[in-house]
Amino acid sequence: MILLFWPICLYYHCMRIFLALIAAAVLALAGYLAYVTFWPTKPGALVVLSDPPGAQVWLDLEATDYLTGPEPIPLSPGKHSIMVKMDTLEADPVACTVDIRSGATETVNFRLHAVDIRPPTRKHSPRTETARTEPEPLPLVEAAAPRDFPDIPTADELRRRAETEESAAELPVAETPPPPEPKPTTGLVEVSSSRLEARIFVNESLQDELTPTTLELPGGEYTIRVEMTGYEARPTESRVTILPGGLRKFLFFDLAEMDTVKKEILIETAPVAGAIFVDSVLVGTGRAVVPHEYGLMTVTFGSVEGYITPAPVPLALTAQNPAPEVRVVYARAFHAMAQANGPNVIATDGDVSWIPGVYFEDGPLPSAALGAKIREIPGAQKFGWELAMGDPNRNPTGGDYIEFRVTLPDDVPPDAPLTLRLYLYRAPRRYPFALSAQSEIVVIINDRPFLSSYRPTHTVEVADLERFEEWPLTGMLTAGANRVMIRAGESNTVYNYLWKFEIR
Repeated sequence: MILLFWPICLYYHCMRIFLALIAAAVLALAGYLAYVTFWPTKPGALVVLSDPPGAQVWLDLEATDYLTGPEPIPLSPGKHSIMVKMDTLEADPVACTVDIRSGATETVNFRLHAVDIRPPTRKHSPRTETARTEPEPLPLVEAAAPRDFPDIPTADELRRRAETEESAAELPVAETPPPPEPKPTTGLVEVSSSRLEARIFVNESLQDELTPTTLELPGGEYTIRVEMTGYEARPTESRVTILPGGLRKFLFFDLAEMDTVKKEILIETAPVAGAIFVDSVLVGTGRAVVPHEYGLMTVTFGSVEGYITPAPVPLALTAQNPAPEVRVVYARAFHAMAQANGPNVIATDGDVSWIPGVYFEDGPLPSAALGAKIREIPGAQKFGWELAMGDPNRNPTGGDYIEFRVTLPDDVPPDAPLTLRLYLYRAPRRYPFALSAQSEIVVIINDRPFLSSYRPTHTVEVADLERFEEWPLTGMLTAGANRVMIRAGESNTVYNYLWKFEIR
């Protein structure tokens, strides 16, 4: 029984496998057809280049708004015909066909050149005369006696004469051609480089122009190259043929930096060794050689006790300035100070002295007895030189002043960046019978006006604080002894107090 049903089972099993294979094939074919029919096709792109660029692009025999250049033109996949047109120039090739693939970018190139257009030569065909038919001879008659008659043309002769005159009238009158235009004798070549202002050599002759520029050269063969210190040109040179009146030639040279270019900064400080920082990074003390890349950076310096720190130095590092040098000088610091701490207590620092006095209309009068006195600042726990219009019982009253005398050492130049600090305070107390609270201070340095009618801004409420006014002394000091006078102005009506004088 088993042997009877075994062939039948095997037959049905093979049929099931066969039908499954047919079903898989049908599904695969249906999937492919659906992909081809319904799956969106990604467009391709075409780059059309020409020499010279800027020609109009024609696609599939239709004009477009595209111009030749590096910008890609989107196109549907498939074959397309391409042409370019520019004025009267002729394209080589005239047209080409490209197969655009989905998602791919193809490139075609055209070369445009001028075409010598000449007017066609007008040809004249000689007129062929119609063959004449000779009249049949007349029958002979008996000769008559000769008579004198004029020659009368026959009808055929008259017809021939008319045809000849008509042909002569139809022939055009030959026009005198215009004189030919002079042919150009020079051509143009544009020379550019990846870095500006490279020197140009034409047949080893240095030109006055630098890249980029356009040279006008007579027709012929030339070898052109460019040079720039520290750079190597690629290509080394280019050979070009100049055709008189022909198309402009284009030459481009890539300037690659040579490894021999020294790119480093030399930085030195004098007369002392100060810390050197490049973009806030310490690179040395006193002297440093710093390698760099092109760009912007700032060199700063550390403080040295007893010296003024130099100002920061900004640097622009370029191919034209690959190895700059920075040398700075630490100026000797100077400090002179006098501070009133009590009626007979004066604290000083440096070489400084002072003399009080009274300033009258005819000038100052030094006087320790009549001049400014050191008094307690009203409402504050400080003392200062009282700067007022003097004693009201004095006639004339005059104005109180205090003159400080300072000597600059030999190693401190007068143009050193020194400043004047005045710790001034205005008291609320006014003169008797004064109608206003006018504050006015005058400062004179070496008999030259420095501040005129200055009004202190700090009142007695802030007298306990380390508040001061500061001014630069550029151009005011001299080598050796210097005098700084501080006095009450002529319109002053209140009491001002100088607590501390300082030059630093």
